[in-house]
Amino acid sequence: MIVPLHAGSGIRVKILEAWSRGMPVVSTAIGCEGLRAHHGENIWIADDPEGFARAVIAMLRDPGEARRIGEAGRETVRAFYDYRVAYRPLDAVYPP
Repeated sequence: MIVPLHAGSGIRVKILEAWSRGMPVVSTAIGCEGLRAHHGENIWIADDPEGFARAVIAMLRDPGEARRIGEAGRETVRAFYDYRVAYRPLDAVYPP
């Protein structure tokens, strides 16, 4: 998934969707703003056109790295964005 955003706001649902499917993501810093995105860990982040193109090409050329980044993204969704995790603090306010 490529997310070459240079402006915008709100939750980056497209990245969460890609992560939930185990897809590798290349994004600009603005494109993944507000998410638990860490360059080289669960996403590749590049802001200039040349760096962005190099990151996309690197993902295409290295399926193992693409798979590793995709799986790390999936784990990020499971750990922080799954509704069962995200809503857990509400249990203290509204007991089951």
